[in-house]
Amino acid sequence: PDRPDKIMLILDTARKKQQRAMELFRNRRFKMALQLTMQAEKSLEKMIEQVGGYVKTRKRFESLQERYYTLLDRIETDGFGDDAKTRTLIERAESLCAEAGRLADNGAVARAEKTMQKAVEILLRIAENQKEPGKIRRALEHLKRHADILKEKIDASGHRQAGKLHQSAVEHLEKASALYQEGNYKSAATQLQAARQNLARVEKLLEK
Repeated sequence: PDRPDKIMLILDTARKKQQRAMELFRNRRFKMALQLTMQAEKSLEKMIEQVGGYVKTRKRFESLQERYYTLLDRIETDGFGDDAKTRTLIERAESLCAEAGRLADNGAVARAEKTMQKAVEILLRIAENQKEPGKIRRALEHLKRHADILKEKIDASGHRQAGKLHQSAVEHLEKASALYQEGNYKSAATQLQAARQNLARVEKLLEK
């Protein structure tokens, strides 16, 4: 059984059978008393088996719950939940997690385990899919800082050609940022490459 109350029902049934067996024994109806005692023992064996299964399932659920929060913390710490698509998936996972918690509180640990497993699988997909986006986000931040440094040098030198290339690089970075927020990582990577190339050309011009 999935719920403790069902386990208690088995125990109560076994107790009643044993009580009836004792009455039969006192009335010297030994054969029937023995049969009921054996039935009660089988019920108790079943209950012990079910209790063991319940405890194991509960532990698996709690392990999944712990893994869920670890994954969620990692995803949010790394900034992987910034785009709309990922945020929608996280909200779905959070809904499943809450549902699993309610099921567990009501003793339905088998259903809680299955529901929590679905929530964990969503976060695992996010973590796997976001490996490349994570690189894109870090590259975007790095190139923005690099562009700011070069802007100061351009302002100091008054280099017009470098200024035009720098402006183009900034525009590519803005497009890359927007595409990243939309979850269009492939196109964002293309814009970052264009920005990177323009900034490299700016550096060469400023070195002359």
